[in-house]
Amino acid sequence: MTTLLSSRLTFFMKFVFPAIWGGGWSFATAMLFRESSTTGTSPFAKWMFFGLLILGGFFCRRIAFPLKRVILEDDVLRISNYRQEIRVPIRRVRSAGFEPGIEINNRSLVGVEFDQPTPFGRSIEFMPRSREAVELFRARLGPEIGGPPSKDDDDLAAELRGRGTV
Repeated sequence: MTTLLSSRLTFFMKFVFPAIWGGGWSFATAMLFRESSTTGTSPFAKWMFFGLLILGGFFCRRIAFPLKRVILEDDVLRISNYRQEIRVPIRRVRSAGFEPGIEINNRSLVGVEFDQPTPFGRSIEFMPRSREAVELFRARLGPEIGGPPSKDDDDLAAELRGRGTV
């Protein structure tokens, strides 16, 4: 059974949003600095825009750029950064974080740590497709790593297929 765990918006959030936001905010900041001498724009405004540009760059570096596309395929995770794809057996997952934290588009990021380093590092983050996909992943990891699933793995998979989410 193949299940897309990560959101279909992953590509957009990883590449498109940072480019559009960064380009637009950089242009606006440059215009404020360029026009401030002729229009009398407040120095506070231009430096505030510049500070928010830097802060947004840190946000993209920390949150958007590391996002991965994750597909659960039987007992293997297919992980892609859109340039390279690797396969990691699910038994190599050491821990997974499902607690709400940083949210993108009302979805908490899911962190996965492996027992050995992979080409993407010892851990990855992805934006889940749905709560049901996270529950299926949690059930597949088992109670020792993923915690107790809310439903049996087979029941959950059957329910998700019936709803068209798997």
